[in-house]
Amino acid sequence: MYSLQEALALPRLPAALASETALVKAWLTDHGAKYRGFDFNVKVGHGVPLNANLPEPYLSMAIENSKRMIDVVAYWSVGIDLHEVKGRGDPCSVGQVRSYRYLWERDHPQVPVLAAGVICALLDEDMRFVLDSEGLSAFVYPQLVDVIRRT
Repeated sequence: MYSLQEALALPRLPAALASETALVKAWLTDHGAKYRGFDFNVKVGHGVPLNANLPEPYLSMAIENSKRMIDVVAYWSVGIDLHEVKGRGDPCSVGQVRSYRYLWERDHPQVPVLAAGVICALLDEDMRFVLDSEGLSAFVYPQLVDVIRRT
């Protein structure tokens, strides 16, 4: 788990694009102080290899690499918030957040998901309506549109 200071000091978040790192750092600057720590690209689910006939250790590596990854897990003392990071908030991001919530709760039943949402640079009116309807948060950073277009 990273502290806020450690997370902000990272040149690039683990397994993240430069644009994702910029979006997360903007979110951390605005909201990070209320959390006790953070993890990034946290694997959830069982994973499914494309070829179940691979010999070990390749089969285990294939399973591990096929697991889904939550972009941001932010820790409270009694649970977590989880967030998907996208340049543009879209229907895929809604499905990912919903899926990750179920997988987290199955994999970590002792650590409840308290809130979930999308961190993005662009979010249209329709997607804001969908996120609101699903009870998901939207953290929008339009000042980073040029950053996501370059990466």
